[in-house]
Amino acid sequence: KYKKISPKLEEYIKKLEKMPSNAPDYKMLLGESKVYSGMLKVKFGSKLSGMFECLKGIKLLESNKKEFPDFETNGKLLGMVHVSVAFMPKALQWGIKILGIKGDAVEGLKELSDYSKFAEGKQGLEEEAFLLTMGAYKVMGQDEMTMKLIKNRMNGFKDIAVLNYMAATICLESNEGETAIALLSNIIPE
Repeated sequence: KYKKISPKLEEYIKKLEKMPSNAPDYKMLLGESKVYSGMLKVKFGSKLSGMFECLKGIKLLESNKKEFPDFETNGKLLGMVHVSVAFMPKALQWGIKILGIKGDAVEGLKELSDYSKFAEGKQGLEEEAFLLTMGAYKVMGQDEMTMKLIKNRMNGFKDIAVLNYMAATICLESNEGETAIALLSNIIPE
């Protein structure tokens, strides 16, 4: 399946590269695409080329944040990257630091929080912010914060099956069966 999708990803990235390079969303969209494409390469293709694709994407995101510091969507994926790197095993962190990527959970959570505030009430963005923040708390091992986020937001996403499934899975891992049942009940047609 990856071999079928890979050319489409490359085509999408080529289309993004034709955007005006002075637009604030140019490097953000291109950077995100390269990070996600790189992660797929790591998983299904070449680990080394996938890692370098991710690195290129992260560098584009960081460059965009410096060039357009007030562009609200800069922090969404960078926030997750900063949290993830901060919680990587120490044996991996040194290599990541050599490549110029830093991990900082406090900075990452602030970036995600800022993005969540911006995304509030914006369909698609609000759900994305929820997923990324939920993922960041999970990476940090903050089950209590993850559950608080899920419980506060679960009624706001009743119609979105994938969010309910993902949140229910996390609830089950955290021994929160009642909340998992409530989430799964959200997606059962009435």
